[in-house]
Amino acid sequence: MATHPENTHVNHTFAALVKADAQLAPLADHPYAKAASDEQINAAKVGLEASGFKVHLVNDRSEAFDTLKSLIPNGASVNNAHSTSLEEIGFITYLKGET
Repeated sequence: MATHPENTHVNHTFAALVKADAQLAPLADHPYAKAASDEQINAAKVGLEASGFKVHLVNDRSEAFDTLKSLIPNGASVNNAHSTSLEEIGFITYLKGET
């Protein structure tokens, strides 16, 4: 499997925020802080596809990184706005350093 840059933006991730800010600590056990069930993921996929989105399900960060990288044609411009997910898989670091 190809290697990819690590997340260099850990100060933006939920776990780091919860650890650094006592007021956020109770959110660690919030239902939205837990991974979605297979049923929830499938329902979201079906809904997105019904709205015309192309959906790619992946199993982990590495697969997400590789899939995303394969979907962007060489020479294309990428506008990612702000995405914690892209930061967490190392894709922002890749965009800033590899391209």
